[in-house]
Amino acid sequence: MNADENCKIHHTVDYVIASPRVKKESVTPGTLIVRRGTEFTVKLLFTRPYNKDNDQLHFVFELACDDTKVSKASLYSLDVREGLKFASWSVCYDNKTDVRPTQEDVVMVMVQPQSLSGHEQEDKEKTTEEESEKKDGNEKEEPDKKDEKEEEEKAEVTEVENPPSPVDMGPQWQSFIVRTPPDCIVGRWTLSIDTIDKVPTKKGRRKIHRFTCQYPLYILFNAWNRADQVFMENENLRDEYVLNEYGKIVTGNYKQITTKPWLYGQFDSFVLDCCFHLLDVAGCAHQVRKDAAEICRALSNIITSSDNKSGLLLHSWASSYSDGKMAPSSWTGSTAILEQYWRTKHPVKYGHCYVFAGVATTFCRALGIPCRPVTAFCSVHDCDRLMTIDTHWCMKGNPIRRLNEDVIWSFHVWNEAWMRRPDLFENYAGWQAFDTTPQITSHGVGFAGPSPVKAIKTGNVNVPFNTELLFTEINADIVNWFFEDEGIWKSRIVKYRTGKSLYTKKARPAHRRFLAVRTMKLNDARDIDDITRNYKFEEGSEEDRSALYRADVAACHAGVVDIGKPDVKFEIKHLDDIIVGSVFDITVKVQNQNRNNRTVDLTLELFTAYYTGVQKSRIKYETFHFELGAIRTEDAVVHVVAEEYLHRMADHACFKINVLGTVLETGQVFCEQDDFRLGKPELEIDIPRKVVLGKSFDCKVHFMNPTPISLVRCEWILEATGIQKSIKLTRPILEPYEIIDLDVLLTPFKLGTQYIVVTFNSREVMDVNGVSTIVVMLQEEYDLEKEIKLTKRGTTSKTRGSETVMDPVLGDSRDAMVRRMTTADKAADEVTRKKSSHTSKHSREGKVREIKSATEYN
Repeated sequence: MNADENCKIHHTVDYVIASPRVKKESVTPGTLIVRRGTEFTVKLLFTRPYNKDNDQLHFVFELACDDTKVSKASLYSLDVREGLKFASWSVCYDNKTDVRPTQEDVVMVMVQPQSLSGHEQEDKEKTTEEESEKKDGNEKEEPDKKDEKEEEEKAEVTEVENPPSPVDMGPQWQSFIVRTPPDCIVGRWTLSIDTIDKVPTKKGRRKIHRFTCQYPLYILFNAWNRADQVFMENENLRDEYVLNEYGKIVTGNYKQITTKPWLYGQFDSFVLDCCFHLLDVAGCAHQVRKDAAEICRALSNIITSSDNKSGLLLHSWASSYSDGKMAPSSWTGSTAILEQYWRTKHPVKYGHCYVFAGVATTFCRALGIPCRPVTAFCSVHDCDRLMTIDTHWCMKGNPIRRLNEDVIWSFHVWNEAWMRRPDLFENYAGWQAFDTTPQITSHGVGFAGPSPVKAIKTGNVNVPFNTELLFTEINADIVNWFFEDEGIWKSRIVKYRTGKSLYTKKARPAHRRFLAVRTMKLNDARDIDDITRNYKFEEGSEEDRSALYRADVAACHAGVVDIGKPDVKFEIKHLDDIIVGSVFDITVKVQNQNRNNRTVDLTLELFTAYYTGVQKSRIKYETFHFELGAIRTEDAVVHVVAEEYLHRMADHACFKINVLGTVLETGQVFCEQDDFRLGKPELEIDIPRKVVLGKSFDCKVHFMNPTPISLVRCEWILEATGIQKSIKLTRPILEPYEIIDLDVLLTPFKLGTQYIVVTFNSREVMDVNGVSTIVVMLQEEYDLEKEIKLTKRGTTSKTRGSETVMDPVLGDSRDAMVRRMTTADKAADEVTRKKSSHTSKHSREGKVREIKSATEYN
């Protein structure tokens, strides 16, 4: 199948199954993985020269499904032609590659002209439209038993002890070029070769022998082909959203943004088969798998299990996972999840929205669909589809939780896939949003997408699929309802509270990713893109009002009164850069903007919360009474120490504030819910910058307990692309401010830049992450680089003569290798200098002193 050369052309060489595999003394060739619409070559080995005028061949491609039919575009029988057809299935000769076999090829197998691999399978008899058949009519007759035996003898494989020289035998290889259409079904196919006897049997039939290739052929979407539905023009974007195995998923809240490193692992050995199996489970018909929109629609329904039996992941919004299964924050990538599912065929426990989005990204990229996770801050989950978030309050300042079904999530992650939409107008091509997180609606559990991002932005909520759900998630208004003593409900609307901002990881060229990961922290704003304007017009603009009018938001506000302009201003001061384990203050500023005196009653409630906005544990509840003179300001302050919240936090260290203020003279009511999160230290990963393929190296993980309490049930999850599958390291307890170094021995098995991700979790502090990169190279390249470094330092080294040494990975000459490595060393030295300078200012002992001093709050 010529997998090595074809996979390089089709950008599929990174798939593990595309590489030859060695088992004991045998070598299994790599599996052919191609992208539709682009030609690939197939080489056949014959025992005599192939004559294209006399020898008749058919190439038969069958989709791996139960019902293969020509009428359903899952079966093709192709004649060999002189040229290829445009944008359709076709096979032609490749005259440029008519070559002689090597001695090794000849010793391996000698095949009669009728066979390809020596594994003859006599298929059911097929009739050809010969003149002799017209005489016999359409009746089907059994071939003579004697003829059948003779044919079997002719087709058997013979092994030659002393084969003739390849030169004497003449050319034996014949290469053929195959073209698939840019809209063919994506899936696993089989290739068979039909050879047709020139001489008919006594009954006037020409017998057909079928030889099926032992290994499957995978056909994927093609972002490099202009005629494909998922074609993407920009090379850097294609490389990022199809080929990149490492990513960041944006989390936190709109004031304190951070990221979670994620290893997609779309090239792992079982991923393709697992993806096609999930499509089968989802009931996605094979005939619609040529449409990327249908793939994403099926994906949005199958990533999350709704019945605890089917689907990939189970969702759980609980804080403790007492059944011993993985907490959502413990996952470092998609590979471990897919591998567990592929082994058990049962839903994996557990996942949250960012886990669902990470796995969906792996799924799409594995199939060749450009995909990325997108995070929306202050995202709405509206249960009644009225495009409003209704919050009910009692006059004591507490939300009435039994009535509050709609919730605002601190952040929510969904996916975007790049494609054209044949079912819609051309202007809706581009990014399509789809949400794999189940949403509780008045009609049951719902899933959203794919929906054009342009339709979401302009308020065209009737465009398929489920655009109204995605529009509501970032455009709903908040309506506060107050229950007064007389039993009357009053309502006030707060405009544009939801959908504060939307982010995704920034796309970078491949050669810049290594330094970006090495130099940037996980909360570095330079590594994320603000895509809010892709989804929303500028607030208050004419386009924004038009989009809301088009979505009929005004109809949802019947009987609701706008809050208007108040004369007493309430402001919750934002809390920034507070690390877990610190003490902090919650401050509400109350300002009288009127020249008359005002009396204000205010209640403030602080509680820990899940990132979905659901309350976990109350920390503080305090009331305040202010007599404000004209143009006067007062602060309501609540003091919080670490011991009050550390045992009550949820996985993302989220907190929520409820504030209710009333002005007695005017009846003005202020109610606001705000959220913030505490920052977490990053794990430090100490590894060499470059290592040798197949040779072990030490990986050190540094962590310091940043809190004044002991952390129990501590675990570290480590995963590395091309180096190590997910492993768990545990320790029962970490004392306050204790520093720990974990040593892990790793062995790389894949060349190139690889990523190492580590996540720490304990009962009290969760989701502490660290990431680093490493370059894996061959021994020859590593030795040459070492020699260059010694030369730079003035050390004499043995001259290697004038011979030209080639880089086995990149194909560079020795001089080019020297220039490339010298440039890389300068950049690395500069990074090391900056990093060491920063480290000298903030040593670990210094961090301990800083945290202790922060806890001694006066």
